Amino acid sequence: LKERLPNVAGLTRFRLVEALFRLGDPLGERILKDEAMGTPTLADMAAMLLAQQGDFEAREYLQSRIDEPYEPIMINKLKRLEIAAALIEAGDRRNVAVLQENLGSDTDPMLQVATLAAIGYIGERSLADLASPLVNSTIDGMASMACQVIAACLRPEYGDRFRAIAGELAS
Repeated sequence: LKERLPNVAGLTRFRLVEALFRLGDPLGERILKDEAMGTPTLADMAAMLLAQQGDFEAREYLQSRIDEPYEPIMINKLKRLEIAAALIEAGDRRNVAVLQENLGSDTDPMLQVATLAAIGYIGERSLADLASPLVNSTIDGMASMACQVIAACLRPEYGDRFRAIAGELAS
């Protein structure tokens, strides 16, 4: 991976750096901090990776992104969800309200499904209650997904399976 770095740019370079980072190589972390965090198109992704490892500056960057005013269109709501989930996974509970907001009865079902998937992926016991109101949903498949998410949060072995399936679907 290190040998390929000088010959690639953009997202390809970021993916190589991400692999190094996930393998625990200090070069991956250094490049994420020094290079990717300074690149507007990569900063969010880099910060989400770094925040999971406890990087304070990355968490603060992500919190500032959540706090920014935004136009409430779907792509912006999905980005806020992604950032909030990353912060929650990193141990920062301040943004559970973003998940609650996304599960409201007046919310687009697509955003509800994405939020349920994020909750199931995080898999924290304390988040199971957020999915409970959707167990009674009349939208096709929503009640079933809410039940699966609750199980993923309450049963570690099912949560592992949920994350594995979600990872396969994402790739």
